[in-house]
Amino acid sequence: RGETIIYQISATKDFNATLDATNCYNLSICTRSGMVSLTTTQANGEADTYAFQIDTRNGTILLGDGSDNQFGVDSKSKTVYVANGAGSSIVLNGNTATVTADNISFIAKAKLLLEYESIIFKGRTKVIK
Repeated sequence: RGETIIYQISATKDFNATLDATNCYNLSICTRSGMVSLTTTQANGEADTYAFQIDTRNGTILLGDGSDNQFGVDSKSKTVYVANGAGSSIVLNGNTATVTADNISFIAKAKLLLEYESIIFKGRTKVIK
């Protein structure tokens, strides 16, 4: 039959405020659509807003904040990703990993092992010491 349950919890100190998504924490669970959602607000001095969503129908999980930082899982495509508001990201899709950032550093205090069948370097400057 399915059910939908929605909880709205005040986060404001103003007893006269009309409660809505801007001043409440919200939790909703809908077994008809397969959605579970938790959202927060900054109405009580919180550092940021946060959203956590599970979509069981599409096989996705998303955790994010109001600063565009995200972590996600897509079970159908076997993808896991993390991205920040500055544009850096790591995407693991099947057997492919993609790292995107303005600067990437690998620091190995003991040992760095690279195994590959082929390697391609593209760029204007190469420094090997």
